[in-house]
Amino acid sequence: MNYFSVYFRKCHIVSAIFCFGYLAFFRSTHYFGLPIPPTHTNAIQMILTLKMVGLAFEIQGIQMDDKTKQLKNADLLKKYQKINPSFIDVFHYAFCIAGVLIGPYYKFRTYWDSFHLPYSSRFASSPEIMDESFWYRVFYMTPSFFNFRMRIYSGFILGECVCIAMGLGAYPKVSNPQPGAGPTNFSALEELWVFKHFTTF
Repeated sequence: MNYFSVYFRKCHIVSAIFCFGYLAFFRSTHYFGLPIPPTHTNAIQMILTLKMVGLAFEIQGIQMDDKTKQLKNADLLKKYQKINPSFIDVFHYAFCIAGVLIGPYYKFRTYWDSFHLPYSSRFASSPEIMDESFWYRVFYMTPSFFNFRMRIYSGFILGECVCIAMGLGAYPKVSNPQPGAGPTNFSALEELWVFKHFTTF
């Protein structure tokens, strides 16, 4: 019993060290003579890191201390936050199609509630929606999809705006720059730099 008590107290620390350590290794495989992972796997690896570390913090969080037990709604807090995931539950949570590529991040309890609690059902997934016309179903789903995705897209757009304002990745066209890799025609870049350098005097 003491062993599991110690495990639950330390699992979030172990998970954070391992997951972020592996993420650092994942982003630096070329230093070890390993092939560079495809670019689209970076986002997947980052969201998996957040999910696994967050899951460990959720497990650690259900260990209620004396101060928490004295709260008025301590029983309800434990009821709606307690989780006991199996290996299969963790696997399904990690690779659930909702959020596996670019987020959003959500807790395991939120994921579990969407499948097991009655108020998680939606009209869009009910048989009743099939009684409606095709165009009604299309226009019903479009605002929902737009509202869900725009929060993510707006974050990416604002991030790009910051990079553009910094001048990050701005190179002359003659240097044939590639996205995320910089210039590839170094001779043209050198000639342009030398020309501008000497014409400033």
